[in-house]
Amino acid sequence: MSTPGDATAVGFLGAGSQALEASDYLPGGGAPAFYAVTGPHILETRARGVGPVIDIRTSAASDLDTAVIAAVGAPGLRRDLVRSWAGTNYARVIADSARVSRLAEVHDGATIAPGAIITANASIGAHALVNVAATVAHDTRLGDYATISPGVHVAGGCYVGDGVFIGIGATISDGVVIEDGAVIGAGAVVLRDVGPQEVWVGVPARLLRHTKEWLHHV
Repeated sequence: MSTPGDATAVGFLGAGSQALEASDYLPGGGAPAFYAVTGPHILETRARGVGPVIDIRTSAASDLDTAVIAAVGAPGLRRDLVRSWAGTNYARVIADSARVSRLAEVHDGATIAPGAIITANASIGAHALVNVAATVAHDTRLGDYATISPGVHVAGGCYVGDGVFIGIGATISDGVVIEDGAVIGAGAVVLRDVGPQEVWVGVPARLLRHTKEWLHHV
């Protein structure tokens, strides 16, 4: 794991299953600094009893100095949490078993899960999530807040826009462009470019419908 400014603790925006998984990626079994959630959800968190839970809207100044990641699966909700957080220090969490090329770029707030592979000259955007055993190949640009689900394979030279969600086990062919806010269904094989906020499913993938906003629920 690497964090800006050699941070010694990481806070998690979110307190559901994704946050608990991400906290397991901390080196040496390190404990999270806190889990931050919005007021209406503070009693519903799965992190209660696992670590400190705070209200994202009433955080203490000391909490705001902590390096954090937004640890939820849905891109729209992840963006909402970042916008609600008054701090500006974001960690990068990279699991020990992930393989990230020395020529790849991983931006602040991103999470790289166990078994993920990021190859040469790939770029992982701010607050993006590359989940378990996913591959992002050479020269691919992954946008801010994008979600790459477990077992996804994104081939070389692709562009995956901001807030894109790619479902479990999908395959994205070489050079494909997936524009902002699009959703790719689980197991889909995408051979053609995908427009903004389009939902594509199937093998080969075809347009199913349009969505009005980034995905907020997974």
